[in-house]
Amino acid sequence: MSDTISIKASFNNEQTLFPLNESLSFSELCCKLKQTFPLLYSTPFFVGYFDDEQEFIRITSTLEIKEAISLMEGNTIRLYITTSLEGDLPKPMVEVQKPSTTPVTNPISTNTLTTSPSAQSPLIQPNTTQSTQEILPKLVSTLVEGSKAVTNFMTNFLVPVFTPAQNTYEDEINQLSACGFEDREKNLVLLRKHGGNINTVLDSLLKV
Repeated sequence: MSDTISIKASFNNEQTLFPLNESLSFSELCCKLKQTFPLLYSTPFFVGYFDDEQEFIRITSTLEIKEAISLMEGNTIRLYITTSLEGDLPKPMVEVQKPSTTPVTNPISTNTLTTSPSAQSPLIQPNTTQSTQEILPKLVSTLVEGSKAVTNFMTNFLVPVFTPAQNTYEDEINQLSACGFEDREKNLVLLRKHGGNINTVLDSLLKV
């Protein structure tokens, strides 16, 4: 068995697949699940899998992770996350059959796809009865409106994006502390290094 396994996790009808080292601990697994499903940062949750009799088996320790890995088929373990052990538990995932890739023949002949002269832009195909004096103002107006749109886009989008913000990353540091990584100075250095991307920081910390 390889050192890396694939985990297929399901939560609130969302499914995702990610790799992890098979020697991971229970706390590392929980941190990765929180990273994958951010709602779990603020919600108590339970994680488990379904056995051969379709019974939900809860995982609460690193030893139980090893047991689940030993029972998995191939190199993928399926985990299910729930916020309550009462009422309806999560259902086993059902593989969805891929749709047929048989090409569909277009019944419309390309010979019938013609463009009506009335649908053509007057700026591309001007009416021969129109003079240059009539067309030029429309062209100038179109260019002015386009210039305004570009200016608004740069002002409202590009400038805020490329303006560096003075961020102390308090929320991200608190999330990392909740995952067990309590070295605030180290966390801050990594957050600044990776531009505040908590997912990249968590991956770096888990690989240490």
